[in-house]
Amino acid sequence: MSARESVTPQTAWMTAMRDEALRMDRPEVSKIVHVGQVIASYADPDGTNADPGTDVIAAIVGSSEETVSRAKKVLRALGVLVEKRRPNTNSSYQLRFCDGPLDWDAHMTLYTDTPQARRKKRLKAKQLETTTAPAGQNLPPDDDQEPRASPTSTPSTVRAAPAVPTGPSTGPLALASVPARGRGRRTTAPPAATQPPLLMAVNGLDAPIPEEILQTLAEQGVPAALRAYGRDPVMRLLGRDGPGGTRALYLPPELTVRCGYCEVSAGSPCRNDRGLRGVAHTARLDTWATVHASCPGCAAPAGGACTDRDGTPYDGIHAQRAQLGAELRAEADRQQHTSTGT
Repeated sequence: MSARESVTPQTAWMTAMRDEALRMDRPEVSKIVHVGQVIASYADPDGTNADPGTDVIAAIVGSSEETVSRAKKVLRALGVLVEKRRPNTNSSYQLRFCDGPLDWDAHMTLYTDTPQARRKKRLKAKQLETTTAPAGQNLPPDDDQEPRASPTSTPSTVRAAPAVPTGPSTGPLALASVPARGRGRRTTAPPAATQPPLLMAVNGLDAPIPEEILQTLAEQGVPAALRAYGRDPVMRLLGRDGPGGTRALYLPPELTVRCGYCEVSAGSPCRNDRGLRGVAHTARLDTWATVHASCPGCAAPAGGACTDRDGTPYDGIHAQRAQLGAELRAEADRQQHTSTGT
């Protein structure tokens, strides 16, 4: 048996996908191939019975579960991966070897079409609608009329390039010369002879709209808003004070107390990069449970510290108290969302 015949389907599939990543040399293709390689590492030598969970794949690849799901869509569309969904357990995957180059561009929209990309596209379209002049307004003026400026023109809108002056006195405008490299003299054209910019930059094009963030908060909650718009815009909106503030509407109960681990004040989220809800430090959850729940284990009242049977101070709180605090927080959170209609 030759060395080529001894290669298993699993190894051949992984080698082919590696070659595809090297051939395309694109970050998104490399990320999709990485997801496929992780799935293949769990398969049998014949390329079947791979069943890693999406959370496990995301942890190994270093991406979100949403990114892993989009990468699997591309692999299924290319025909190199078959996914069989199973109830109450992980999906089962089978590797399929495709001879020849794969058409990545035909299916890449399955990976790049994200909520963030769609939101940016809507913002750009809306910005273009507000900055584009009405039909016929940019036509050149008649000989007996003087050119008039657009009534909607502002310093932040797109403006058409001015007409190039001609004549024996001025002559056509010229571009500024590029400075020479090295220690030679720099030669530049006079400022009056440089070509003016054709377009002006539009600021704030990618800034999320507060109304969209509020709608996502109301319909899907804080975690979805953090995934869609990023941590900083959502936290700035949640941190508003005054009559128009929204902190009281979406603030989880556990954030009403100070965190003894990361030492943030009440009303501020714990210092981590995993979102707002469900990621408060254990010390903060225990502090909230101590303040609002009595301990079924040692009969400590609400606000009192847990003790051992002999009355000595207990290090932390008992598990029964932590469980009761979690139930009370869930009920308080449910009532808060019911009262705000979210």
